[in-house]
Order: sequence, then C-alpha cells, then structure tokens
Amino acid sequence: MSFKRLMILLVIVLILFGVVLAFGLTKDDSESSSQTKRPWLETFNSMFVPRHPLESSDVLGDCFQSGTFLTPVGRPCQVRIRASDNTLRSFKLRLSQGNRVEVNLHGRGENAVEISFPLKASDPTSSALQVTKEGADLALTCTAPPSPMLPCRVALTAK
Repeated sequence: MSFKRLMILLVIVLILFGVVLAFGLTKDDSESSSQTKRPWLETFNSMFVPRHPLESSDVLGDCFQSGTFLTPVGRPCQVRIRASDNTLRSFKLRLSQGNRVEVNLHGRGENAVEISFPLKASDPTSSALQVTKEGADLALTCTAPPSPMLPCRVALTAK
C-alpha cells in the first residue's frame, strides 16, 4: 500500500472517530432522557414480532377498574396480567393523579424479565412496555400521593 493511500485511510478513520466522539459527548444520560422515545428501534422490533395492545380484560386485580389502577398510599396495587395466545402485547402507563408511583413489572415464563421504574408527575407516561404470552405480575406503589387522603391513579393506555 502506498504512503498516499495510507494517509487517506488514516484521515477517514480520524474523521469517523471524531463523528462518533461528538455524538457520544452530546448524549444526555439523565434520568428524564432514559425514557426517550426511539422510533427507529420500535420500527425495527415491529418488523420481527407483531405486537397487540394489552386489553383491560387481561388485567386481573381488585385495584384495577375501568382501565385505571387505584393505588392507596402504603398499600401496593398488585395485579396479574393473564396469559394470552398473542406472542407479545404492548401497553403504556400514565400517571393521572399523584406525584410519584413506583412500577414493578415481572414477566412470567422461561425468558421472563423484571423491570422497575418510577412514574413522576414531571414525566407521567412510561415508555412502551411489553408482556409475553405467558403473562406478568404488575405492582404499583404510590410513594408521593396528591394529598394524604387521596390515592394515586395510573391509567393503562394501549400502545
């Protein structure tokens, strides 16, 4: 390889390194950006696995009524998401009353995963959550109610 080609290759590598470094330095790793929507990722995933919206009838629990979770302070709302024939079901949660709710979604089945995150009044809507055909257990705990006597409310929304 000639010296001229080697120098051109080196310049190209340095330019690519600079571009990657610039994108890395401008990335915001704050908690509020951790739920940033990534439409390219959702499009990529939807090409391989068809998603169906989670139906309210699939959610079983006393604290879930008419598409809303009622979570009194000091007592978690625990529900079961029943198994389904659909491979993947998708939904979002939206905090409609209260200041903070801790969410814990624990999938069932062989490839189950557990995820925990807060819903806050400043960022009330979750990213798209997914439940496999085996179902899941969902727990919501109101940690900052709107007032001491009122429960937190979280709405189930279809993706």
